[in-house]
Amino acid sequence: MNNDKSLQTRLGYRFERVELLQQALTHSSYANEHDAKDNERLEFLGDAVLELCTRDLLMRRFPKATEGQLSSLKAMLVDQQNLAQIAKKLALGPLLRLGRGEQRSGGATRPSNLADAVESILGAAFFDGGIEACRNMVNRLMGPRLLVLALPAEKRQEWKPPKALLQELTQTNGGSAPVYIENAEKTEVRGQETFFCMDAYVDGVVVGSGVGKRKNIAERAAAADALGRLQNSG
Repeated sequence: MNNDKSLQTRLGYRFERVELLQQALTHSSYANEHDAKDNERLEFLGDAVLELCTRDLLMRRFPKATEGQLSSLKAMLVDQQNLAQIAKKLALGPLLRLGRGEQRSGGATRPSNLADAVESILGAAFFDGGIEACRNMVNRLMGPRLLVLALPAEKRQEWKPPKALLQELTQTNGGSAPVYIENAEKTEVRGQETFFCMDAYVDGVVVGSGVGKRKNIAERAAAADALGRLQNSG
């Protein structure tokens, strides 16, 4: 259950029906061994949801882009490699419910499984919270990548760490370098583990917050949250 809560924090969305999130993480190999529902139907829906929300996001983010440019950007965002990268950032691999054979063969790190899980989660979010929940989730997950694409060509760099990307973006726009400060009121102990909450400040203003078992992990999450908010405000 704690893993579910941590994942929902990273997703930026709280499921009313947590069983949908569990189904989204259930590979068919596990379902066959345990008589459970797999994520294939959710993936089918999530694929369409991802396509719609990504197109909508691109239309709003790049109002002057041509159809060809939008298609190119969309292809980069929804391809398997990109989705697998997002899954890794969400730490989905250890949470996937896999059959014994699939687990032994490295299924938790297989890009196709990771990408499918991202689409399945979007399908689950659609059933749980509707299209607006999915739009917000896609914005959060794709925001940092879109900001990379929006940089001038000479400044682009594939998959910069969120902290490095946030610093470059803020300083490019004339702001100061981000500062990360622990939010002691939101740092909490769960069982025997401490989950730190770090706030990212730019010019004295909180632009993002993140939670993690270590402060550096929480800082990265805060930077990613800030990037998503900057994208949403754009």
